[in-house]
Order: sequence, then C-alpha cells, then structure tokens
Amino acid sequence: MVYLNKYNEVVFNKVNRVEKSNLSISLINELNANASSLKGISIFCNELYLFFYIVMKEWEVELKRFKKGEVRVFSKSRYSCLWLLLLKNMYGFKFSYYMQIVFFSLPIFVLCIVFFASSIVTIPLFLFAKWMSTKKNDIKSSRKLCIVRSQAAFDKIYSYSVKESVDLISEDIFYKNSNLPSIFSYLNLSNIIDICFSYPKVLIKDSKELFFDVIDLFSINCLGFVFLYYLIRLPFTSLSRLLYVNVFHNLNVSDVVTGNKEDRFALIESELSQKHGIKLICLPHGLEYSFKLPRELVGDLFYATSEHASIYLNRLYGTAKFVYDSIVINDMFDKKYILPHKKCIVFFTEARELNVNLEIIRMLDGLRYDFSVKLHPKDCKSNYSLLSFPIDFIDDFKQAVTGNYCLARKSTILLEAIYNGSISSAVLINSKDSYYVDCVFPSLSDPLIRKFYCFSELDNLLMTEGFKKNV
Repeated sequence: MVYLNKYNEVVFNKVNRVEKSNLSISLINELNANASSLKGISIFCNELYLFFYIVMKEWEVELKRFKKGEVRVFSKSRYSCLWLLLLKNMYGFKFSYYMQIVFFSLPIFVLCIVFFASSIVTIPLFLFAKWMSTKKNDIKSSRKLCIVRSQAAFDKIYSYSVKESVDLISEDIFYKNSNLPSIFSYLNLSNIIDICFSYPKVLIKDSKELFFDVIDLFSINCLGFVFLYYLIRLPFTSLSRLLYVNVFHNLNVSDVVTGNKEDRFALIESELSQKHGIKLICLPHGLEYSFKLPRELVGDLFYATSEHASIYLNRLYGTAKFVYDSIVINDMFDKKYILPHKKCIVFFTEARELNVNLEIIRMLDGLRYDFSVKLHPKDCKSNYSLLSFPIDFIDDFKQAVTGNYCLARKSTILLEAIYNGSISSAVLINSKDSYYVDCVFPSLSDPLIRKFYCFSELDNLLMTEGFKKNV
C-alpha cells in the first residue's frame, strides 16, 4: 500500500520506508516545457509553484509506478488537499476530493475572507501603533537602499552594502535588527494616513489575484488550504507593499538591493522598481533553481552564486542579467572567522526529512570518526535525543563552516564551506537529495563540491585526509 505520510513523503507501506526516488532530469525538462502555460498573475505565484505545485509534480512521478489499488487515499499530511487532487487526476478518486471541497476548502476559504476583512481595521491600528513607538529619522535621499527581512539576508548583504554605500533598513514587522533603522522611521503622518486608506484596495487586489492563481495552478479544493497558509502572511504582505511604495518615494531611491530572489517580497520590489524606474540588484539568499518559475528571478542585475549557474540561467531565461562576480560572492559567503589549527568533521542538518539526518548521523557514528553536528535554524536538539550515543553540537555557525570538513545534503552550506577554507562534501545517500544536487540546483555542480553516494566512498576519503578512527 502506498500513502502520503505526515512528512509529505510518498511511502511504500510493506517495508515502512520511502521508496528510492524516480525523480530525474526529465521532470525538470517537463517543467520548463510547460512553464509558458502558467499565467502567474499574483505576487504569490512563485511561492505557490515552489511550495506546492512542484511537490505535487514530484509525487506524480513517484506514483506512476503504482496501480490504483495500491494507493491509500487517506493522509495525515497537511498537504492532503494536493494529494487528493493528484489522486483524482491520476486514478479518478472523486468522492474524497469533493467531500474536502464541501467540508473543508470552502468553509475555511470563507473564514479566511472574513479574517482578511477584519484586517481592514486591525492592520491600520497595528501600523499606527508601530509608527508611534518608532523613533523617527530625518528623511533624506538614499541612492541605494536595501530592506532587510532576515538575519541570513543581513549577513550576506552587509559586506556588499559597506563597499557599495547601500543604506540598510530593517523590515521591522517579523524581523527586527536593533542595529538598523526601522522602515517605520522613514514614514510621516501623511504616509500613515495614505496607507490606511489604500490598504483595503491593495488587500482586495492581492486576495483576488491569489484566488485566480490557486484555481489556475490547482483546483477549488485547495482554496481553503492555501488561504489558510496566507492567513497572516497576506494582510502583512499587502501592508509591506504600501510601506515599500512610501519609503522608496520618501528616500528618492535610485537602486534597490535585495536578498529576495523569487518570493512575494521579491516580486513586490520588482514591480515597484519597474514602475518607478529603479534599478533592482539581487544578491540571492538561497540557491537558484534549474527550472523556470511562473515569474522569473527578479533583478536587472542578479549575482549568481556560481559561474555555472550564471551561464545556465542566462540560457534558461534568454537574458544576460545573471552574472558571476567572485569578489561579490566571496563577500556574501565569507564569514571572516579565524581558521582553526585542526580540521574537524561537521555535519549540517536540514529542517526537512529528519529521518535522513538521523540516518547520516548513525552512519557517521558507525565509521568511528569524531564528528560534530550543526543544526539547521529550524531544527532542534530534541529531534536527536533518542539516539543511543551522544552528539557534539556546534552552536556557532561561523565556527562550524570555517576550516573544517563540512558535510551537508543539499544546501547553500556546500557553497559557503568553499569560501570559508573548508572542504565541502555532499552526502547523497538519499535519492531525492541526489536529484536536487544533480538536477535542481545548478550552483551545486561546482567542481570543488565533492559528492558521495555511499559511506564507503566517504570513509576512504576521510582516511586519506588523515582523520583517525576511534578504537
């Protein structure tokens, strides 16, 4: 029996494990061939595509080898609406699909609309309170500006901002950086009043466009799920759009630098930059994808994270805006941490597919080398409390990624390690990880990233590097 588990993985019940993945470059080719048929009118379309549509297409590839009688309809996954839509399209399962529309999707969708309507009151109150409690800055022109939305983005952009005289301001809704001025500090009372009156119109526009993108990419049975996902995100996104408009105008910005490459905030910055003749420069937080998005990666100038990625993306999108600048990328990734006297083995976990993290850690322990673990920011130590052996955790990311033997699955860590004097190795014992490294992320084709598909290969290399086994 095949089913979707709570971790959104297609599982073959007889052996109680995830089957070896059938994902390959053919899926990438199919996505690129069909990209032009996707409308993508909203600022949310790329997120819908990456977070949900791609997931469903991957499930479709995995399910092609199974017959209708082998598939279980019921799923504990929070993505169950996507699962039911796929089963209806592939096998004709209709009853559960329509039941979900009637008893979940439409009621939840209506409740979300009511909540959005209430935000017409609550968001202006939040805005006014935030503005009143924020110390005001003198409004002056800013040739180059970057609105920082996360600590990771700040870390990557800071060196570039110093060299290029980019003014950094904190988004200050979900991310607060006490060393940066708040976006609210560059607003005046007239701006606040204008935003309060403009908010309902922008909210309705964003909600309407999100609705049509959900119908275009998925079906009515996913409305409740998607709108629930954006329950808090959509009102604050609409507010952010208006904040950006006023700040760009007040500071008379000529260039905008962003770490957002394809998400809703990236598309807001792209739309406003095109409308007001502002140059948009992207220093991406995260890896570029090998497939086209409904709305392409943003920026008039996009600093690709590797030379191979710049060549690939220019060819994919038919442009010349993707450039590789080793100095810029080095500034993005270099943590400027003192190199240790001795290399250590460090494994960097991922937030998803905990079972793969556990399997790698158990295998590393079985090789009898001393090693440490650096957790993903969304991972936690309690996930590893049931292991039969102690783990040495490293809390300092700069220490972990500098001058060590860095092992990771499929993440930016593999690139960051190269720029911090470390040896970078991709551990690809999981077939889905192999697919992402070999097919999805062009930057991970860097020849300095070593790839291991079994632990015997890694064991042999660690011995040649001089690491000693414990007796």
